[in-house]
Amino acid sequence: MLSYNEEARSTLLAAAADYYTDGKHNGAADYGLQKRIALFKEGKKTEFMSKLEFDLANQERFLLNIVNIMFQLHRSNDQFLIRAPNTTNDSLYRVKVHDVRMFIKMVDIQPSVNIGVLSMIQTTSAKYPLGKTDVFRNGYLALCLVGAIDFL
Repeated sequence: MLSYNEEARSTLLAAAADYYTDGKHNGAADYGLQKRIALFKEGKKTEFMSKLEFDLANQERFLLNIVNIMFQLHRSNDQFLIRAPNTTNDSLYRVKVHDVRMFIKMVDIQPSVNIGVLSMIQTTSAKYPLGKTDVFRNGYLALCLVGAIDFL
C-alpha cells in the first residue's frame, strides 16, 4: 500500500474506516474520529471492506482447485476494536458483527492446461513454499481478523 498514490491509498483506507488525521489521534478535533462517529451515529449498521494481508492472499501463484484451505477468523474484544476520544466515559459500547463475506478470485483455465496439470500431479506432488502461518489484521471499529491457514 505504501507504493500506491495518495488517492488510491485514501480510498482503500476509507473503505476500512481508516481516515488520515493531521493532528493528535482521538482528540476532539480528530478528523478521522469524527468520520467514524458519523458512520455509527444512532446505531447505524456500516459496511467495511479490507484486504486480508498475509502471504498466501498476496502471492502471484495460483492454487490448484483441489487444494483445501481453511481460514479461521477470530473477532477481537470490544475494548480493542473501539477507538474513542480521550475523555472520561463510563458508558459501555459494543461492536456487533452482522455479516462477514469473503470475495475470492477464480480463474477458469483451458481444458488442455488442466489435463497437463493433472497428469503432472499424478507423478509428483504440488509444492507450495508456504507453511502454516499466523495472520494478524487490525482494523478500527470493524473486525480484528486473526487467521490461521491449515493445509489439509
